[in-house]
Amino acid sequence: MSKVTLGASLALATLALGLAAPLVAQADATTTPVSFDTTDTVEFTANTDPTDPVDPTDPDTTNPEVPGTGDKGPLSLDYVPTLDFGSQKIATGTQTFGAKGVIGQNSGTELTQPHYVQVTDNRGTAEGWNVSAVMTPFTAMKEDPANAGQYIPDTSVKYQVLDNSIITFGKTAITAPAETLANGTEADKMNTSNNGGVNLNPDGTTAINLFGATADTTGAGHGLGTNLFVAGTTPADTTMTKAAKDNVSEAAYQSTVTYTLTATPTSIT
Repeated sequence: MSKVTLGASLALATLALGLAAPLVAQADATTTPVSFDTTDTVEFTANTDPTDPVDPTDPDTTNPEVPGTGDKGPLSLDYVPTLDFGSQKIATGTQTFGAKGVIGQNSGTELTQPHYVQVTDNRGTAEGWNVSAVMTPFTAMKEDPANAGQYIPDTSVKYQVLDNSIITFGKTAITAPAETLANGTEADKMNTSNNGGVNLNPDGTTAINLFGATADTTGAGHGLGTNLFVAGTTPADTTMTKAAKDNVSEAAYQSTVTYTLTATPTSIT
C-alpha cells in the first residue's frame, strides 16, 4: 500500500509541475508593454430651456422675485421691465417722475433693484445679437366695461395722447455673472446717447437700440452667456418725463414698450 501511495504522490507532483509551466510563461509575457486606444465621446445640443432672471445688483444669483418672460433658448430675452410711474399731480411745464420698484411676486413688497433687460446667448456661435425698444405715446386709457381687466382709449378726456413725453433709462451699464465676465464674452455694445442714459422715442415706430454684441471673428466671443442692460442703481433711475408741450387730463395714461431681440448685430451710436 505504501508503494501505491508513493506512486500516486509522484504522479500528482508531476502533474502539478506540468500545470505550472504555462503559468510561468504567461507571467513572462506581461513584462512587454501593451497599449490600446479608446474613443470617448461627448455631444452638445442646443439648450432650449428658458433662463431665469438674475439679480442686477448681484448677477451671480437668481432673482425669483420677478417673473421671467419664459422665452426659450438658445438665444433668449429672459427679462424686460414693466414700469409704474405712480399717481402724479397735474402741473404745467416739464415734470419728471422716477419709476417705482417691481413688486416681488413672492414677498409682495416693492423691490429696490434697478430696472434692467436680460439676454442669454447659449448658441456657442458668437454671431452677435441686438435688443431694441419701441415705445408708443402715453395715451389716456380706461377699463373696458365689457371686458374686465382690459383697457381701451378714454375718448371722454380732452387731452388723450402725450405725443412728446418720454421714458428714459438713466445711467445705463452692462453687467454679467462672473463666469461670463471671466471668459471675456460680455456684451460689447451699449446705447449711451443721453449722458449715459437712453431716451425712447414715443412715436410708436422708431426702434431705439439698447445693447448688444458684435459678431466675433477672433475666438474670444461677444455676448455669450447671460448679459444685462441695467438702468442706474435704483428703480427711480428709470424715469418718465411729461413734456412741457403736452397738456394732460385727469386720467390714467398707458404706453406700450415692445422689446425685440434679434440675432443680427446692429451698430449702436
